[in-house]
Amino acid sequence: MMKAWRIHSFDGTYGMKMDEVPVPHIQDDQVLVKVSAVSLNYRDKAIMDGAYSIKFDKGLIPVSDTCGIIEKVGKNVKNFKIGDRVVNHFLSHWMEGEAKSNEEDFSYGGPLNGGLAKYIVLNENSCLIPPKQYSDEECSTLPIAACTAWYSLMNAGGGGCKLNQKDTVLIQGTGGVSLFALQIAHGFGAKTIVLTSNEEKKERLLKMGATHVINYKTNNDWEKEVMKLTNDQGVNHVLDVVGGDYINKSILCCHPHAHIYMIGFLKDPMVKFNIYDALFKRINLHGIGIAPKDSFEEMINQFSNNLIFKPVIDTIYEFDDSIKAFQHLSRGAFGKIVIKLN
Repeated sequence: MMKAWRIHSFDGTYGMKMDEVPVPHIQDDQVLVKVSAVSLNYRDKAIMDGAYSIKFDKGLIPVSDTCGIIEKVGKNVKNFKIGDRVVNHFLSHWMEGEAKSNEEDFSYGGPLNGGLAKYIVLNENSCLIPPKQYSDEECSTLPIAACTAWYSLMNAGGGGCKLNQKDTVLIQGTGGVSLFALQIAHGFGAKTIVLTSNEEKKERLLKMGATHVINYKTNNDWEKEVMKLTNDQGVNHVLDVVGGDYINKSILCCHPHAHIYMIGFLKDPMVKFNIYDALFKRINLHGIGIAPKDSFEEMINQFSNNLIFKPVIDTIYEFDDSIKAFQHLSRGAFGKIVIKLN
């Protein structure tokens, strides 16, 4: 038997309870992983709140991002052995190229059981060896947040939109995806403009290498400030993690043929969209549903050989305090919220 947090009703943390459940059995092409750490994403909260676009069955073990040690391997597993430290590829069937329409049917943390338990079963094809220099807690932040930022700036839309050092990137907020995007853009020599809500975060962002930081609470017309900072040229890339009417503001401060990566829906999944502005600026809109495994592998190779990239963790919680971790996520964080287990 093992301890596992499970969702009994989709009404926030009130519906999540710790249960004793059997340790899951593995199939021939799977591994059993003893979970060391998991990190939280807004997707996990949306599922728990019943606000996610896809509905899942009660009894689900939540949380999509996991790091742990392999304790058992199926007889057909060839590339991993007992004792290997691994992270999971979130979309377990998307290996390369274009996504299929049903990729979400094979994602961890819903509908497949996630990592908020003592053990998790992973398919061999959805395991990766993380950078050796990272702690288990740091490794757990990679599958969604880091991979989303990497795929957006380096792979989405093909080589024509790949980040280069002449570009300027607009980044919204200070969550996990945003801070990884800042490090990636800064690491490749691009200029960055980050939106944040207070002066304390502003100073931290500047120390991390942000070129400019705008407080959107005191500067409601931040899109005008972005244009001013870019000498009316606009930005080449936007990581939109907010959703809602921010998309219209983002378009207004874009350079012609710029790329907007639609990642999150913190404000609203629905928006009244100004098509004229997008047409006249020839904007490229990319819906980002994480990334294929080959992009994740590319990112891990780059992170393993480059000390510039370092996961930013706001707070690490104990397994028994998982509800507190979700409550912290609801308040917002500077970087990632992590839960450690073994």
